[in-house]
Amino acid sequence: MTLSSIINSTTHDDQKRIHIVVAVSFLNQTCALEVKHTVNEMFDTYVKSGLVELIGIPVEAYPPLHNLRKTYDDDEIRVRWRSIQNIDYSYLMAYNVNRSTYYIQLEDDVTTNSGYLKAIEQFINDTTEYWAMLEFSSLGFIGKLFRSSDLHKIANLLRTFYAEHPCDFLMIHFMKLMIQDRRMLKIPTLFQHHGIQSSLPNLTRNISDRFYATVTKTIKGDNPSADIYTSLKQYKLHEPANAYNNNVAGFFWALPPKVGDTLVVAFKRPQCLKRFALSSGFHEKGDDKIASGVVEVGTLIKSLTGDTVNRFKVYRGH
Repeated sequence: MTLSSIINSTTHDDQKRIHIVVAVSFLNQTCALEVKHTVNEMFDTYVKSGLVELIGIPVEAYPPLHNLRKTYDDDEIRVRWRSIQNIDYSYLMAYNVNRSTYYIQLEDDVTTNSGYLKAIEQFINDTTEYWAMLEFSSLGFIGKLFRSSDLHKIANLLRTFYAEHPCDFLMIHFMKLMIQDRRMLKIPTLFQHHGIQSSLPNLTRNISDRFYATVTKTIKGDNPSADIYTSLKQYKLHEPANAYNNNVAGFFWALPPKVGDTLVVAFKRPQCLKRFALSSGFHEKGDDKIASGVVEVGTLIKSLTGDTVNRFKVYRGH
């Protein structure tokens, strides 16, 4: 699922800019060989082109996996399972040190959308404070992005404390060790988890990312080129253009409005408007929506103050 979604959501030109490494563990040789056969059969073209690379984690790569210390009140089976997971990730990261500028960790049973790569690049560019880890999913160890030059540090951390902590806990430690002040999660997130059958035996979990939202706009209008002005104070990086521009991921999210606040769309060229549509609200935040307001259509901007259109000639609308 993950491979299909990533490949189908990446343009041909962008496929030349990314490299997908799939790691399989030979602790279960039968399963590893099945995965190898499936990848080579279903994604043969992409394997030959170099977009997809399949590597095996040998049995010799694993430290002792029996009589492990029990932490977090986990039973022996769970401690062993998450210890294997830590070594899997450690091996994969060590393999990819300095092979690219950035590295993002995904799991199986994950899907994304067609705007994921541009959204990742935009979030990196817009994040001005120091970071060691950016997050594009709120779940576990999905969608965590690092600089590839730091992967040896993370790989060593995962391997050193493989039995003591789950991988997502170790990533919080890594972030603090790197003196990153806070977690930096992009909302809406870019990767959604779908599977319910855990790799831990006899465990099913229906876990999904509540912050995930598709890049595809619910209203696909023909939005002319325009400048957006508002007196509303945006929340983090969720600027007004996110909602207006069809080729941009995300939405506009503002702090609580006050009487008199405005949001103005100023077309760069005159337009003949027949109708418009406005959508507000987020399914996880039922109260974050427009309760009331006035729509006005203007023909001439008189002046600008900061980011806000101060005065303009208007005709009342609905």
